[in-house]
Amino acid sequence: MTAYDAAVADPATAQRVRVDFNEGRALGVRSTPTSFADGQPVVIERWNDVEAAIQEALSR
Repeated sequence: MTAYDAAVADPATAQRVRVDFNEGRALGVRSTPTSFADGQPVVIERWNDVEAAIQEALSR
């Protein structure tokens, strides 16, 4: 817990979170989880949607 508390209190941790957050926003992430295949967001309605998106990206 000591190491965890130190990491949470470290300003560098907050900075990394801000960078990740801003990168996600720039990519169009509005909620989690958000998945991408070949740089394109994948709308997941069923589990097979992930596999289909990957297969489609690989076929390009």
